[in-house]
Amino acid sequence: FNPITAAQYVEFRLKPTKKRYSNKIPKINRKIIILQITIYFLGGVGTLLAAFLYLDIWIALTTAIIGAISSILQLKNSQQKLVQYNLATVALKNLEFWWSSLTPLERVSKKNWAYLIITCENVIQTEFNQLKFAMKSKNKALKGKPRRREANRAVKPE
Repeated sequence: FNPITAAQYVEFRLKPTKKRYSNKIPKINRKIIILQITIYFLGGVGTLLAAFLYLDIWIALTTAIIGAISSILQLKNSQQKLVQYNLATVALKNLEFWWSSLTPLERVSKKNWAYLIITCENVIQTEFNQLKFAMKSKNKALKGKPRRREANRAVKPE
């Protein structure tokens, strides 16, 4: 194997990673917006039904659905992921801009080449570590809860 050049690194590592992160941003943002609009809509519907039609049961039903949607937002860490991908994208865009602003002579400098690689890999590693931490936190939270089968078992009287 031959080592790659800095230009190849930018083309095959930095740009695709930046594109992957920036492509995730609109999808996550869309999900957050849709779920938040649903929460507000259901809250309004429940209030109107209860206030004008005296259907108090709708308050409980819409509140339960709103709680479930809010839990989904929290469980998926959607807002945290959105912030992470935005930060990573901005950092990679800044790095690419910095690299493109260098003269050809500055681009062959080992110091600048090392800065390019180390900074890019640190951005990628930071994003990976944050996702890994979020997954570990979810696993810890789930381990403390009884499994569905265990929770549903009837206790036999003795």
